[in-house]
Parts: sequence; C-alpha cells; structure tokens
Amino acid sequence: MRQAGACAVTLAIASVLLWLGPPGADTAAHVYQRWLYMHHGFVSWDNYWYGGRYVFVTYSWLYYPVAAVTGIKILAAVSLAAASAAFAYYVSYLPAVAAFAVVWGAYAVSGA
Repeated sequence: MRQAGACAVTLAIASVLLWLGPPGADTAAHVYQRWLYMHHGFVSWDNYWYGGRYVFVTYSWLYYPVAAVTGIKILAAVSLAAASAAFAYYVSYLPAVAAFAVVWGAYAVSGA
C-alpha cells in the first residue's frame, strides 16, 4: 500500500509540473535527443550538438527509444513514479517515503 500511495503522490506532482510548469533546463536537450533518435536511430557521433560529441556518453541508451514511443513528459512522469514506488518498497519508514515521493515528484521541474 505504501508503494501505491508514494507512486500516486509522485505521479500527481510530476504531472502537474510537467504539463503546467515551465520547461526545465534540460528539456531542450531531451527534445533534441529524441528527435535525433527518431530520425537517425542509434548514432555514435553527432556533429549538430555544439562542436560535435558522442551521443550516448551522458544520456541513457534506453530513454530515447522509449520516449520516441511514449513521449518525453509521459515517460518522465512514469519513471519518477516508478522510482518512488521502488523506494517505498525498500524503505519502511513512512516519513522518509512521503518526503521522497514529494521531492522526487518536484524533481520534474528540473527537466533532467
């Protein structure tokens, strides 16, 4: 039951922030990376990112294929909620679970 409550709190906060709040600092990077994956698939080098860079050095190999199907905001909200539910599964101290659920939901505002 702790897991469902933590998941619901995090999902609610993250959803409000993602759809009604300002875009986060990394949002543009995520939109671009998703676009790059959707148009070119997995590539190792990208000349269009500033002076060029290896694409998946700092970003997940799994995030953008899934984001190409679900969308960035939905995937972000579900990922945050799943992390909160996992934390609640392993931690039995209710104040810690509640704090994690609120803080992790608010983390959506960073766009990371």
